[in-house]
Amino acid sequence: MTQPTHVYVFISDNHALYSFSVVSNGSNMPTGTGVAIWEKPEEIPLTAAAVAKYVKQDPQSAITNLIMRGYHITRISAAIIPFPTPHRSSS
Repeated sequence: MTQPTHVYVFISDNHALYSFSVVSNGSNMPTGTGVAIWEKPEEIPLTAAAVAKYVKQDPQSAITNLIMRGYHITRISAAIIPFPTPHRSSS
């Protein structure tokens, strides 16, 4: 199998996730991610500099996943975890 040279970048319908796939229609991406529709904004070269535009933390792990599995999914921003509501009022 040859290493892909380009990758397709998809964005989730709620704009919370990026998905990268070596398949142009994204048919190899896993189901059950809670995303109804993946929109395809662009095709980028499979280089660390191009992937780093979307994956800020570790673009090299995204490239490794693309080579090994054919896809990679990453969150666009940090997950917001709300504080629990108090069960009683404090005085």
